[in-house]
Amino acid sequence: MSTAEWLFVVDVTVAAEVEHEWNAWYDDEHLPAIAACPGVLSADRYVSDTGGGRRYLTLYALEGPAALDTAEFRAARGWYRFTPHVQATVRLYHHRSRR
Repeated sequence: MSTAEWLFVVDVTVAAEVEHEWNAWYDDEHLPAIAACPGVLSADRYVSDTGGGRRYLTLYALEGPAALDTAEFRAARGWYRFTPHVQATVRLYHHRSRR
């Protein structure tokens, strides 16, 4: 698991009719563009097929919240043509404790 102090977490469901195209765009264009932004340390994507439908989770390890306020990040963020087909929850988490 990540040891970053900050995680930007994107939890997504996407309409089945665009899912294949969306995954290709996300994996080939969107994820690399976000991962290349200043202050983004890593980007990892996960999928779950449990609980009544497929859900996608992307974890971006960040140097800090300022990574979300760069020109590069602002240019790369968003769902573009997939916006009407995506339901997402996006949250920024700060590390609290280690055991």
